[in-house]
Amino acid sequence: MRRISFYLLGSLMVSFGLSYGWPALYEYSVFVFFVLLTAMGYNAYRLSVARVKLDLLIHAPPIFTLGDANKITVTLKNIGTVGANLEPTFLVAYNGNQLVLQHLLFENNLFLKPGGTVDFSVLYNPKTRGMVFIKPLEVTYFIGPYLLRKSLKIGAGWPFKVYPSLLQMKQFNLLFRANWKQVGRSMAIKKVQEGFGYELEQILPFTAGDDTRKINWRVSGRKAELMVNRYLSDRRRDVYLILDSSRPMMQEGADNMSIFEYAINLTLMLANVILQKGDRCGLLVVGKRTEIKVSLGGGQKQLNLILESLYRIMPTDDEGDFYTIERLVGRKGILLICTHEDQAVGVHLPAFKKLLKLFPTIPIWLAERTSKNVKATALQAGSAYLSHRSG
Repeated sequence: MRRISFYLLGSLMVSFGLSYGWPALYEYSVFVFFVLLTAMGYNAYRLSVARVKLDLLIHAPPIFTLGDANKITVTLKNIGTVGANLEPTFLVAYNGNQLVLQHLLFENNLFLKPGGTVDFSVLYNPKTRGMVFIKPLEVTYFIGPYLLRKSLKIGAGWPFKVYPSLLQMKQFNLLFRANWKQVGRSMAIKKVQEGFGYELEQILPFTAGDDTRKINWRVSGRKAELMVNRYLSDRRRDVYLILDSSRPMMQEGADNMSIFEYAINLTLMLANVILQKGDRCGLLVVGKRTEIKVSLGGGQKQLNLILESLYRIMPTDDEGDFYTIERLVGRKGILLICTHEDQAVGVHLPAFKKLLKLFPTIPIWLAERTSKNVKATALQAGSAYLSHRSG
């Protein structure tokens, strides 16, 4: 029943009560009661036979991105033969058992004629990664004489995945290009160095002191003189992104998003920069277990592996083990450690000091204030990476 029906029934109850004092009111109340009962019966019959059929289309990105305003377009269409008045409706989504979206599509009753459509735009800003399930739309409609209503469940639900922000990664890439041109000028100079690298620079006549292993016999046969290959120096560096997933990272940052989720986006930004510079990048996670999630590698395929790994990593309520990093890395390389600033003054401080001695290490300290502008933090870390790389 609709609210007006409850008001009418309540008024009738009051009228029957007052009829004890005013008997003439009793007959009037009985008459109104039968009229109301007849109207409700007629309304129930119309609702049962009315061909009100609603269809719902949801247009959304293939994946949602963490911390961004993802646009969802909802199209509601009456494909039946009877117009209906729709009551205010919510679009609801869950991440597991957690309610992550409850958006009111329209505030007042909406009349949708046969064949009519109406579009709504919803902005969803996810705060955690994982699978988001948009529930079937539960619509309540009513038709004349507007005393009763009926509910419809439209659709079977729509699952979407929330990934680390590719949009922020691309924006950061554009922001960082200026730093490439300034800091990276010295690195853009190609150096010829014997015995390193595999990229051929040029083929030159053999001179005293050249390595005989570099002789190009095919070209030498055509030139009728000894020719040797000269190679570009191999400037690739091994870089490990170390992500702290321990208890301090679960603290809340800006905009109701945890520090760990900000660290996820920051790690993806830096991974893209490292791989575009031609270096080999790996991902190591410090948590309940300190382990390498993605081994060293390069290229677009490596970025996809890191993206998928970042999608699945979840924070733990345990203390991290930073002492294991040295054993897992095993050889010289650049370390970018993304962790909470509380770790710098706790029991892990000796581990950080040891890593600073053994490796070119760039600590990235996160807190609530730094999460307000994570791109600035990433820009600072990226500049430090370029400096270590050219050193």
